[in-house]
Amino acid sequence: MIKEIRIFSDQNDAGLKSEEIFDVQAEPVCHLFVKHLEKVTIEKLRIINIHCVEKKHLEKIQSMDGFCDVFIEVNVSEVLALSKVDRQAVFLQLIMAGIHKLQKNFHFSLIPFQDAAKEVVSQEYALTFEWRKKKWSPDNKRQAIVEVYWDIETIRMTLLVRDRKKNIIYSAPIEITFSGESTLNMLGDIKWVDNNTIQITHQFDKKKNQTFYV
Repeated sequence: MIKEIRIFSDQNDAGLKSEEIFDVQAEPVCHLFVKHLEKVTIEKLRIINIHCVEKKHLEKIQSMDGFCDVFIEVNVSEVLALSKVDRQAVFLQLIMAGIHKLQKNFHFSLIPFQDAAKEVVSQEYALTFEWRKKKWSPDNKRQAIVEVYWDIETIRMTLLVRDRKKNIIYSAPIEITFSGESTLNMLGDIKWVDNNTIQITHQFDKKKNQTFYV
């Protein structure tokens, strides 16, 4: 089963903001693509790393223990200069270019990958999902949920509280610093302090816990 597809580049990202980094921008498109490959199993393929490099850095496909590295010639600066609409389309094209190269080596059907690409386009290249498990208040009357919207330039996280009838009775943005997937990894969990107070905890720094009063 393919668990992950990642795009890497030879971009010099020293001093750049997270949203300016090629690899970070590509993350949501990769995750959304893999989401639609949940039932696809190809022997010897679990993690696919697509390296976007200059021609002089091109290498042959490398495969070991389910990890596979494939190299695509890309001018990273040119891609980053494109509009958001064009950039997200290019990220999907790069995924498919990598898949096509692998198909020549591993001889699998391209149909599931073509279908996944269509789903990515239909969802406008953006991931929407619920972060962590829903949590009930101590009195079991209200449920806290965090909804995430993630595209190549933005991650928005929103705390929602619903009553037993699923009516939204509270909504508030969660403050985050955009850094791609690591944004989500730095946050801890949803925690009810009492029936009227919720915390979004931080994995590494309690001072960064965020408190919401419902």
